[in-house]
Amino acid sequence: MLQPRPETTRIHLCFMLLGLGLATLSPLTAQKFTSVTFESQDLVEKATLSGQMHFRDDKLRIDGAAGSQSGDYSMIFRGDPDLLWFLMHDQRQYIEMDRQTMAQMSQQISAMLAEFEEQLKSRPEEERESLRAMMKGRLPELNAGGTSPPEIRITEEEEEISGYPCVRNDVYQEGEKMAEVWTTSRSRVPGAEDLSDVFQKLADFYRNLTQGFAQFQTGLNFNILASLDGFPIRVLNYQDGQLRNRMLIQEVSQGSSSADPFEVPPDYKEEKIGLPR
Repeated sequence: MLQPRPETTRIHLCFMLLGLGLATLSPLTAQKFTSVTFESQDLVEKATLSGQMHFRDDKLRIDGAAGSQSGDYSMIFRGDPDLLWFLMHDQRQYIEMDRQTMAQMSQQISAMLAEFEEQLKSRPEEERESLRAMMKGRLPELNAGGTSPPEIRITEEEEEISGYPCVRNDVYQEGEKMAEVWTTSRSRVPGAEDLSDVFQKLADFYRNLTQGFAQFQTGLNFNILASLDGFPIRVLNYQDGQLRNRMLIQEVSQGSSSADPFEVPPDYKEEKIGLPR
């Protein structure tokens, strides 16, 4: 039976962690940052992920578990040098990604998909469709054409969520509802005024890698987060009219540490995930 290569699975984990967002770090003078505790539920896979998001100025970090057999992962984005790191804590390794690396990854994914389709040609039609269905969601899917930008519609519906007064935003793309986002005023969340710029930089960075792959252009994306008039507290993601994912901000607090959460720990080793050296 055809199976995705190990490096394909690693790349897919990287993508998954992008849709969302703690280790021993290098010592610095004490500095403040905002921490957000969240819970994300995948209603299709029946899986729950708990994690944290930390942000300060133009830097963003997301900590979360990517699966009981995969260990804990973190993503660090530093908008200043257009640099992104994936930390794999169980292996004490990290993947460094800049714009050039992301372009190389995009080419590698295209080559993997072409190889997979070539292997399918030798299989009967019924088996080909079965294998494609089995791999759906595990491998990127080519996007045959562009899609219109998402449209955010602010409603008058209000609700208190996690102690914050929120208003509902409905997000549509090509006439289909893709998300429901409940936001509170950014003034209620310390440091949130800087997040729009961070999300926009991350959206531009992320687009280089996901361009041409339909699977990662659906659902709530960073462009929407940058465009929201408020800070998201609860997010409901829809696909084909069905609720697929639910994310809830549980707590927002200000932290202070002598270690920099936006740097790679000095004892972590870089991994290239099969990219050309």
